[in-house]
Amino acid sequence: MMRRHQSGFSFVEVLVAFFILATGLIGTVAMQAVAKRNSFDATQRAQALAMANDVIDRIRANSTVAINYNGNDYGAGNIAMPNPRCQTQAANCTAAQIALNDRFEWDQRLLGADVTQQAGNAGGISDATGCVNFNANGDLTVTISWLGRDAIRDAAVTTGEDGCGVESDERRQVVVTTFIWR
Repeated sequence: MMRRHQSGFSFVEVLVAFFILATGLIGTVAMQAVAKRNSFDATQRAQALAMANDVIDRIRANSTVAINYNGNDYGAGNIAMPNPRCQTQAANCTAAQIALNDRFEWDQRLLGADVTQQAGNAGGISDATGCVNFNANGDLTVTISWLGRDAIRDAAVTTGEDGCGVESDERRQVVVTTFIWR
């Protein structure tokens, strides 16, 4: 009987190798999609923290009228542009006028107006709402709420504490509490 010597790969071996390669590529693509989604959420949180620190710095610089910054409707676009704008020292504004200007600028920043594209707002956080609460003891709490991409359990639904923004299973919040010495 004559035996043949076989060299190379069989068709089954090639199919198994192809299946393993395809599974690895699909896993890599899925991992990339999850990383991109998580990167977006992290960017939103970082922007919220930066905006909270921005208004805290503004209040610290103008602490004599810190109570003027209180509000729970930042990001709604309800704050009118002040006159004068108080953007230069030449404007010679009072502390109350500076507070009004700061409130307007922070409201616009939450709306994304600091970055525009084709005459529309392109920056900011998704559906952001800002709340500032300063009390007579010097305690300052800044809360920023926005809509995330995925549904989660909203703490306000289970605890009954709303705080800032609209209750939603997609709501995210950053709360920064500090003390302002006056």
